[in-house]
Amino acid sequence: MDKKQGIEYIQDYLNDPENNLTRREIIDILSDENGKYKIPEKTAYRWFKLAYEENEWQHPRNHTDKATEDKELAIQTVRDLLNVALTNEDEEKSVEYASQLLKLHKLARSF
Repeated sequence: MDKKQGIEYIQDYLNDPENNLTRREIIDILSDENGKYKIPEKTAYRWFKLAYEENEWQHPRNHTDKATEDKELAIQTVRDLLNVALTNEDEEKSVEYASQLLKLHKLARSF
């Protein structure tokens, strides 16, 4: 088994929704001295890393609606706290909440 075949083999496991094997189990399959492939363990780990990175690039994880709702709730909560601080003319809290609100907006846009 060469590098390309090894990476494709690992990706088949990673893309299989019925696969319950851990990384260690996949490495053990590839590096078993009495097994079919007999790949050195360090090489199997390198191939797994490459296959995993390529799989993440090809199939990025989708953010759930729950995550979006949580972000919106956090932004709304900080916005409400900022409005209360502005109403009470608490300048120190206003600056703190405004800073947090900007950070949350920036974080929300990065997803």
